[in-house]
Amino acid sequence: MPQDPAPMDQLRDEPLRFLETEQFQEMLSVYRKLKPLEQENPRKFRNQLNTYDFSDIYPIMDTYLQTRALSDPEAVSAVIAEATPESVAFASRCWTSSRPRWRSECRNMTFWATAPPPTSSAACGPT
Repeated sequence: MPQDPAPMDQLRDEPLRFLETEQFQEMLSVYRKLKPLEQENPRKFRNQLNTYDFSDIYPIMDTYLQTRALSDPEAVSAVIAEATPESVAFASRCWTSSRPRWRSECRNMTFWATAPPPTSSAACGPT
């Protein structure tokens, strides 16, 4: 079962911990949705890469996951325990790839938390 994300400072020092997070599980889910499209429908695959902002990380995940399934918590725990340089580099790259998305989500949450509520129905668009 995915764990809550570790504090950012801890992930910087222990990038393999990122493999235990919900964010990484979401990345795996996207990867698994995209993988069949790569051969079956290359055009849709390219469009989905852009939609999910996955163009940079997909080839890295694809190469790494050809030799490791990471399909269950035991597999993730084994990769973390081994702590091979390849796995550390992979986890670090996945973590840094996901960070811009987190910053964007945080900015959006901050905006909505501080924005005043609409004062009229016109502010919500046409009815």
